[in-house]
Amino acid sequence: HQPHVCTLRLARRLLPQLRRRGLDTVAAHVGIPLVDRHRALGDAAITAEVWLHFLELLGQRGVTRLDQVLALQASARDGRAFACPLPRSAVMALPESSGIYRFIGADERLLYIGKAKNLRQRVSHYLSNANGHSNKTLDLIRHIHAVRVETTVSELEASLREAEAIRSEQPPYNRLRKHLPRIAFLKLTSDAEFPRLMISRRISHRGGQYFGPFRSRESALNVMGLVTRVFKLRTCAGRLRPEPSATPCLQGQIDARSAPCIGRESAVDYQRQVATFLRLMAGDAAVAAEVRATLTLRRDAHTDALRFEAATCAQRDLEQFERVLRRQRTLGWVVAQQHFLVLQPTLGGDAVVAYLVVAGRLMARRTLRDCADLSTLVGDIEPPQRLALSAENVDGTTILAAWLRDRGERDGCVLRFEDPSAAAQHLSEWAAALGTMLPSAGADGHAGGACVPAPSEPERGRDEHDR
Repeated sequence: HQPHVCTLRLARRLLPQLRRRGLDTVAAHVGIPLVDRHRALGDAAITAEVWLHFLELLGQRGVTRLDQVLALQASARDGRAFACPLPRSAVMALPESSGIYRFIGADERLLYIGKAKNLRQRVSHYLSNANGHSNKTLDLIRHIHAVRVETTVSELEASLREAEAIRSEQPPYNRLRKHLPRIAFLKLTSDAEFPRLMISRRISHRGGQYFGPFRSRESALNVMGLVTRVFKLRTCAGRLRPEPSATPCLQGQIDARSAPCIGRESAVDYQRQVATFLRLMAGDAAVAAEVRATLTLRRDAHTDALRFEAATCAQRDLEQFERVLRRQRTLGWVVAQQHFLVLQPTLGGDAVVAYLVVAGRLMARRTLRDCADLSTLVGDIEPPQRLALSAENVDGTTILAAWLRDRGERDGCVLRFEDPSAAAQHLSEWAAALGTMLPSAGADGHAGGACVPAPSEPERGRDEHDR
């Protein structure tokens, strides 16, 4: 292998501000016309002009010799030489399926655990000298000597296994809870008299009521702003001891919040506002109509007074309010202490993976091959009051919430139920859903085992999104 100068690798070091560094992008950035592009002579001429431009940039860095150019293009963004001991042949032999991967050091020590939708594609990313690698990632790359993988039936299963493996094996390059998906919730604290609204990155066992999930913290903040403008709930930290001589925050001074800190509103009145907010989030149509009418009147009043900027803001509030209602209808039950069963077919189609969630917590994960397995799973369901919330439950709930937020129509089905102690009444419905996913199942949904459910009507009230 002879050393050579690569304009692509040099572009990573000399033009770090560019997201893409192909010949078209680099030439356009430095002002080189794309004449006879995709012709041998034309491409060679454009590359030569790019090289001449790079010579100027190299001179500005004091790079004047060929060995310095080769060293620069081989360096990483931290200035050290980029090197990965992991053989490319080992990466190319990896499967192109979802799963988790473990990076192993020279002394057979576990370094890092990650998940991937495509194992080969994800692991090969570590072989490239990309500008996006952090210093910690570059340090990890320089110590990878081997990779071991486990395939999974889906990306959801990979996420759950990754969380379990990181928690039990604690690799040194995995940050605490960094593996969990980006997600945000709106939380109403459990303060006795004056609960407050806040943003939370995960569901905690410390109490409170959660709403969401939202795609980002910014999205949750926007919703919190709307809720506080409508219901005037407090967002300031700490427990309140109302004192008339206290100075309220700016939002309290302009009457955008209720300011119970100075005794402007009694605990009874504040709790009434909290109760109305909770009714709205629970799907109360009367409260929704009242809030919608209030926002509409506010918009129209600004319009009549020719305050068009304020009217535009009020219209945005009205549109966001409708989005919040739609989200609560389709996803609010995820964190509202509800119960559901997720069924996902395996890659081979010969089995189904079941995820059982009771009271918003992931309680069981089983592989079902026939109705006998399903009956066993249903028989193991425990009442929510006998279950203690643990770190494993919190991680699993967060991952499932993100999956439910982003899932597609072919990602399995979600079957909701109201009472865990009466889950057996839904066995025939669940068996039918299982039968549609197993090729060996009969028309009645019984696959290789006898399901003898208690007689019941199929569950009603599930919206179309959950089917």
